[in-house]
Amino acid sequence: MYNNVEEIYNNIKELQQIGEVIAGTDNEGKIIRYIERALRDNGLEVRKQPVKIMTWDPISALIRVEEKEYVPTVQPYSPTAQVEGRMVYVGHGLLEEELRRIRPYETIVLAKLHENLDYYETQYTNIMEQGALAIIFYDPYPGRKRKLVASGSVDYHYRPGKPLRIPVLHVTLEEGKELMKIAENKQRIQLEVKTRIVHDAQGYNVISTIPGRYEDKQIIVSAHHDHWFTGASDNLVGVAIILYLAKVLSKKHYNTTIKIISFTAEESGAPAYTPWYWAYGSRKYVEELEHLNKLDDIIVVVNVDAVARTPISINATGIEFQALLEVIAKSLNIDYKIGYDHPYCDSYSFSMKGVPSVCINSIDAISDIYHTDLDTVEVIEKRIVEQTISLVHKAIDYIASKEDPYSTLGYLTYAYRLHTILREKTPPSVHMHSYRILEETRIALREKRFKDLYIAFKELNKEMIKPVFRGIYEKDVGGFETVLLPQLEILEDIKEIDKAIKLLNEDKIPEAIKALDKLPRARIIPGIEYKINHTNIKELVEMLKHNINLKQNILIILLEEKRSLLRLLEYYYHELVIKLARIADKLIEYRIKFKQQ
Repeated sequence: MYNNVEEIYNNIKELQQIGEVIAGTDNEGKIIRYIERALRDNGLEVRKQPVKIMTWDPISALIRVEEKEYVPTVQPYSPTAQVEGRMVYVGHGLLEEELRRIRPYETIVLAKLHENLDYYETQYTNIMEQGALAIIFYDPYPGRKRKLVASGSVDYHYRPGKPLRIPVLHVTLEEGKELMKIAENKQRIQLEVKTRIVHDAQGYNVISTIPGRYEDKQIIVSAHHDHWFTGASDNLVGVAIILYLAKVLSKKHYNTTIKIISFTAEESGAPAYTPWYWAYGSRKYVEELEHLNKLDDIIVVVNVDAVARTPISINATGIEFQALLEVIAKSLNIDYKIGYDHPYCDSYSFSMKGVPSVCINSIDAISDIYHTDLDTVEVIEKRIVEQTISLVHKAIDYIASKEDPYSTLGYLTYAYRLHTILREKTPPSVHMHSYRILEETRIALREKRFKDLYIAFKELNKEMIKPVFRGIYEKDVGGFETVLLPQLEILEDIKEIDKAIKLLNEDKIPEAIKALDKLPRARIIPGIEYKINHTNIKELVEMLKHNINLKQNILIILLEEKRSLLRLLEYYYHELVIKLARIADKLIEYRIKFKQQ
């Protein structure tokens, strides 16, 4: 373990003194100067990539109830507004009976923020669409202020969106309980909110290079420097860790070039209210690499974000990088969880293009302090900082030291896992091509054609691993989950429909409803907003709950739903055949070229 955790802690304490850093503001300039100075002190050259962003900045906010005043936290991207109306309490604002309490365009709504912060978008969207004049959320945990971005859109595309039309505020749990009494008495309250939007602001990605023997073989080590409130875990710890690693790694001569990057506009900043408002600085950096035709130079990306509590989450795409990181984590006796890359982090800007990328984080363990004023250095466990540094340092050292860094990734593990899944879930017309990929992988490994494998598996990552939202944004709650072969989840739907049909024929209505309730209304790939599938199942469940005499009608529709899903599966099988065959053919083409040399 490292003896430099105190150095990391001291750096975080220094960085905390800058205060909140919103991309495009003066405070971003302060933290950038700190980062630049630290990198140059280690003899590294520094480049700043300008990124045109939208900056939202809160100026003031006040809640007045007769003689009493509250100072709430304004939620990004609330507009400037003056509002007066009666306050009504709606619980979480997720149920129809709660939302019916809202009188359109007359009511200021008080709601309890859900403990699962992934529900937030559905909460404020539901309430806003009912015609609330403003929303005041109170925290589920005592004694803290919090900021969560409220977008004006209900989807997550990358195009310009629309501004939020009402102010969204946050108060502490204690203040929320006081306001609840006011809501019970149906008292009128006044809100005053002032915010500032700058549409042509400038943020900066800070990029430094540790030169290696090969300039065209690179590893990126990254974090983001913008943050809400004190932001110790999210993400000053990431900044402090990559600065420490820059010092350590710059003392050794590697074959592979290492880029140390601190990204702007991770928390917010995408121009013109783009619904995918986060990780914008890293997206612009990836665009620059694509424009220069240098994206294939990036072997792996290691991103550190929101590290505070054990266990470490190793969210890596693709499987070839996962395999390496798991081996290293086990060798270090690290307590970890494994998964695919986190769509809410900067690493995803790379992995969506197929580049093997990982986000080292503990986001799932910090919901109580996430984006709050209690996210200070004291909440960060020293053990997780030590483990993160050990894992990242060992992974980079292993890859960068190799004569051929492409040889370090677990291609055979990936090919075998993919073929195993497809053999279990698809017809031979599909998995014969995954078998071809598996066999060509074995041959390429024997012939040490690692760059060929890297390029082929980069395409596999891009095609096979996607984030998924299960449901529809307007009615369902939850976050995104990145999965392998999301279209094959339809098979599970068909199983549940078969189970429900059998139960309905046996007059086991409650059991049938339970089976059908597991099925989402739809599956959406956010960002590109592609709907993998959608069903009438939730509506059928409601019909059955209200009138069991409709059982026969519902059975007929369920059979039609099953037929529709089976036809959709045929479409996806055909699509997989095309994609897998193309990658297998590419590997064969590489082999033939190699033999001819």
